[in-house]
Amino acid sequence: MAASAAAFDWHVTPSDRFTFESQFARLGKDDLALADLEPLYQQSRLSQEEFVQIWALVSLSAPTINEEQYIYFRHVLESRRRGRTLPVGVPLDVKERFLKSKTGSTIFVRTTVNHRDPAGGNLQAKDLPALRADFQALDLEYANRAADRQAADDQVAEKSLEREELAGLEAHAKRRLDAVRDDVAALRRGVAAAGDGPGASAGAGEDAEAKKALGEAETAVGGLRAERDALVRLLGTLKAELDAAAA
Repeated sequence: MAASAAAFDWHVTPSDRFTFESQFARLGKDDLALADLEPLYQQSRLSQEEFVQIWALVSLSAPTINEEQYIYFRHVLESRRRGRTLPVGVPLDVKERFLKSKTGSTIFVRTTVNHRDPAGGNLQAKDLPALRADFQALDLEYANRAADRQAADDQVAEKSLEREELAGLEAHAKRRLDAVRDDVAALRRGVAAAGDGPGASAGAGEDAEAKKALGEAETAVGGLRAERDALVRLLGTLKAELDAAAA
C-alpha cells in the first residue's frame, strides 16, 4: 500500500542530512547510478521491487541521482525500513530541491502552466488528451497542496491546545508551590516559637515532630519547584515548535 506525497513525512532532520551527506561523500562520485547502490540494497533488507520503486521515485526518470536526491532516497528508504508506507509521488518543493542542486539536469519536471493558458503558451502544440492530462495534473497538485495546508493547520491547532494545557499545569504547579511555601513558613514560625517559649524543654517531642514536618515540607517544595521548572522548559519547547509550524 502506498501513501500520497502529501501524507508522507518528507522532512529530513539535520542529523540525518549530515549522516547521508557524509555517506554520499564517501562514495566519491558527483552522481550515482542504481548499480552504485548495490551494497546499500544488500544491507537494506528491502525487496528488490521496493528498492527500485524508491529509486524511480527520487530519480525522476533520470539515469543518475545527485547528492540531494541521494539524501531523500536514504530518507524514504529508512522510513520504509521503519515500517512506514512508501509515497506515490514527490512533492513539488522537493523536486525543486533536486533541480536547484543539479546543473545541466536531465530530470523531467512538468512546467508550471498558466490558468489562462493550460498548454503553456502554445495551444496548438497539445491535443485534447494532453490538455486533459495537464488539467488532471493541476487538480492533483492543488489537492496535494490543500492536504499539506490542512495538515499544517491541524498541527498548529494541536500544538496550541497542548500549549494551553501545559500553561494550565504550570499555573496549577505554581499555586501548589505557593501553598506549600506558606505551610513551610508557618511550620518554621511554630518551631521557632516552641524553641523560644518557657515550656521549650517540656515540648521537645512536639518540637521534633514539627522539625520533621518542616523537613518533609521543604522536600515537597523542592519537588514542586523541579516540577514547575520542567513544565516551563516543556512549554518553551512547545512554543518553539508551534512557531515553526506556523511559519
